[in-house]
Amino acid sequence: MGKEKRARCRWIWPATLGVVGAAVGGLGVARLLDNRRLDRVEKALAVEPGEEGFSPKMVHGLPEPARRYLAHAIAGGTPLAGEAHLRMVGQMRVKPGGPWLDVSARETVSRRGFVWRAHARRGVVSFSGGDQYTAEGGRVSFWLWGLLPLVRQAGSDVSQAAWGRYLMESAWLPPLLLPGPGVAWEEAGDNSARAVVSEGPRQAEMTISVDERGSLQTMCMLRWGNLTDKGSWDWIPFGMRAQGERTFAGYSIPTPVSVAWWFGTDREFEFFRAEVTEADFR
Repeated sequence: MGKEKRARCRWIWPATLGVVGAAVGGLGVARLLDNRRLDRVEKALAVEPGEEGFSPKMVHGLPEPARRYLAHAIAGGTPLAGEAHLRMVGQMRVKPGGPWLDVSARETVSRRGFVWRAHARRGVVSFSGGDQYTAEGGRVSFWLWGLLPLVRQAGSDVSQAAWGRYLMESAWLPPLLLPGPGVAWEEAGDNSARAVVSEGPRQAEMTISVDERGSLQTMCMLRWGNLTDKGSWDWIPFGMRAQGERTFAGYSIPTPVSVAWWFGTDREFEFFRAEVTEADFR
């Protein structure tokens, strides 16, 4: 190698490393900003604790399965929590037939929305990030190996889908389904009832089924999503099955659970399994 070529190589390598370093640094800053945004949303979910305790009178006159569910899920006299802080472990997969990844997550659910922050791993592949919903909208953001952007989505479709997920998160915070402004209950069968939930221009119907005690068995609805043949957005059956129950501070919530798109159909896609290990109600 001549002197001129050696000189060019000495110049190119530092320049290349500088470009790579700047790119990595830029991604690191983007991830840091993403985490800070989730922190801000999480803090904004906080609500003032109420002093009122649950009374069976609050569910008097509801369809029997709804009354039975709420009276079982919230022990008499339990303060009506405005937020729940959860930790969970489980598995998830991103497509039908895909491999299951181990997941650990923490979640905040409140009357103002939710934030779910998760870390998933299988072998050397890992990704982390979060889902969120507030009145301002929804957002999904996940990063491969904590650095490379894997999914970063927002907009009206994502917000509509996130609102549907928020309604399902009421399984973790039963006071969200007490009758009142934005929540009404209808008959749906011997062991089933339908909650009609509205928030501004959005409205959805969510059906629950319970056992004789009132323990939640299933929760399902039509949720806006793009797991269609063409990847277009549409209303898709979505639901959760409870495989057990645990009581935390007067609240009996389903765990473990399994969650699926195309719930109850011949193309059902179970994509999430989880067990709640901690639940703090405030």
